[in-house]
Amino acid sequence: MNNETITLDAERREYKIQTVLDIVAQLSDLLDTENNGLKTHDFGLVKEMMGQKTALAHSYNDVCQLFKQHPEILQEADAERGGLIKESLMSLQEKMNLNASLLKANMDANNKLIQLIIDSTKTHRAEQNSVYDAAGTLNDASGKSSAISFNKVL
Repeated sequence: MNNETITLDAERREYKIQTVLDIVAQLSDLLDTENNGLKTHDFGLVKEMMGQKTALAHSYNDVCQLFKQHPEILQEADAERGGLIKESLMSLQEKMNLNASLLKANMDANNKLIQLIIDSTKTHRAEQNSVYDAAGTLNDASGKSSAISFNKVL
């Protein structure tokens, strides 16, 4: 290998490492903002960031695939930077875990709300749609029945 090839390889490696750091920083900032939006229930903000999050996640995955194939590049670069890359990736992982927890909590809360609305609607309809059957029993849409009696006084 000549010096020109070595220099070119070093420049490519540095470019790839800097790209990783840039993507991690952008994704980290985005997750901070999204996590705050989830905590404050600002779903407009969360929705607004979805496109950018998707694009950054794809870029992050592409870069990770490269470094899975050549882990030595990342290890050498991290050693040169005093563990900055590893620290950045660990911080990003923590933010991603928090983001997943917040998303799950919000989805669970939404599902519970929807179930409450469904149950309330069923109860309301049952109260509105009660009918008498041939035996004089009051039946509602929920399947519950109640007996009705009539006393005739002469």
